[in-house]
Amino acid sequence: MIPVFSCFFVVIVTLTLALVLFYFTRRTYDGFGLWTIGSASLAVSLLAMLLRGVIPESLSIFVTNGSFLAAMMLYYAGMRRFMGQRPMSQWWFILSIVVAVLIFFFFYVHNSMIWRTLIISWAAAALQFAIAGLLLRRSPQNQSIFCSIIGSLFFLTGVAFVIRGVWVFSEPHFHILKNSPAHVGFFIGMLACQVGETLAFIMLQNERMEAEILEAQARLHTTIEELRAALSEVKTLSGYLPICASCKKIRDDKGYWSALERYIEERSDALFSHGICPDCVRKLYPKLADKVLEPGE
Repeated sequence: MIPVFSCFFVVIVTLTLALVLFYFTRRTYDGFGLWTIGSASLAVSLLAMLLRGVIPESLSIFVTNGSFLAAMMLYYAGMRRFMGQRPMSQWWFILSIVVAVLIFFFFYVHNSMIWRTLIISWAAAALQFAIAGLLLRRSPQNQSIFCSIIGSLFFLTGVAFVIRGVWVFSEPHFHILKNSPAHVGFFIGMLACQVGETLAFIMLQNERMEAEILEAQARLHTTIEELRAALSEVKTLSGYLPICASCKKIRDDKGYWSALERYIEERSDALFSHGICPDCVRKLYPKLADKVLEPGE
């Protein structure tokens, strides 16, 4: 049998991963909560498997297989919700009922751990492939290498479950806790995949959060530009301005008269530089006008 310490280690790691996901539920999107519950369900499945022989065998078998299948379905349902897809098809629920009936049959009618392992492994593989399909189909649309990598991880996990379902038939005395190199290697590989999938859930959430931050920054930049445009319009003078017909001073809202240039400078971004127009040059300096003015001015 697999050493008890190794089994407890697997359970503790899986439970820790569930707690990590629970920590991130403070700020999450649709589907993340289902991933968290799925990880907890997987920990329950492994614990029930570990307690086989301590608790009744029938209870251990049904909790182990039922919690494991529930975890895979929660992962898939969570991924669909996270990606804005429609809820799971009713065929998946029919599949779960069929699996439950077969597990019941291969325990009470024809007791076979090999067939139970095959059925639950292939059901899990189907759900892993379904998750991979969601991610790999999404990748070309978003041009996300990240989604391709995570989708490949779920696909490889599904392949591992398929291989395990076939491999158990090569073990004439197969037992779920048998201490063989292949069996131990499978559990270590599944633990590594569980760690990778947990990290994938967290990274998917972070990717969406970063996208929303970038979108918010773009909206903020647009708003700032709009406010700047509005501010420039506020500084533009408009309406009727009371101006002296003789000296050209302007009366402000308080009744004070100010020079035209001072009034405009205080109420806009305009600045003045002084000069003399051709008409005033001829009027004020008639003797110099022909010398300083260009022909036609």
